Amino acid sequence: MRDLYIIVEGETEEEFVKRLLVPYLYARGLTGHIQAILVFVSGGGHGHSNTQHFLNTIEPVLYQRGEPVITSLLDFFRFPRKQAAFAACSALATASQQANCLEQALFDAVQAIRPYRYFVPYVQVHEFEALLFADAAGHALHAPGILADVAAVIDAYSAPEEINSRPELAPSKRLAAIYRAHRQAYRKGADAVDVAELIGMDRLLEKCPRFKAWVESLLSATQA
Repeated sequence: MRDLYIIVEGETEEEFVKRLLVPYLYARGLTGHIQAILVFVSGGGHGHSNTQHFLNTIEPVLYQRGEPVITSLLDFFRFPRKQAAFAACSALATASQQANCLEQALFDAVQAIRPYRYFVPYVQVHEFEALLFADAAGHALHAPGILADVAAVIDAYSAPEEINSRPELAPSKRLAAIYRAHRQAYRKGADAVDVAELIGMDRLLEKCPRFKAWVESLLSATQA
């Protein structure tokens, strides 16, 4: 069984991998090493503000012993606009098609460094916070009005991954506005993974089909 390395763009995603994804994968039979790696920025810090930062981060992992599976957990909403393929991908009809296109661009960029068959690119539509709309019950530790407002957003879309990505309507912006309306602050790092944990992986997978397909691909690839 292969080890698994997940290149993530921020500390929230890193914590999500540690607290939810890793236990889920181990419970389903993975026995190899699983590790999240933050995209590092030249000069210090982390974040996916430049595709070259991602490539610089992944390059040494491509030479790990045993050909581990390597994947990404990057937000579509914050994908670098200067990435060469972004304009072409953005012209496609649906967000899912656009994300698939960006994943292919990432795959091609990695293959240009070193042909690597165990790279599984993943771009989260539209951003990590979309997962937090999988079930309003995940916000149960907060004011009842927050649950009602989150539920209203959920009811307006066929799936959390379909929530509009316009800057003012992105999932994270919606959550911040909902919490603020009830005199609470949505703290991305502190609240996001707690909410995801309350929702639970089974519900996240049930409500977010693109996310589910990614997780299933990791299970398959690590056992190849």
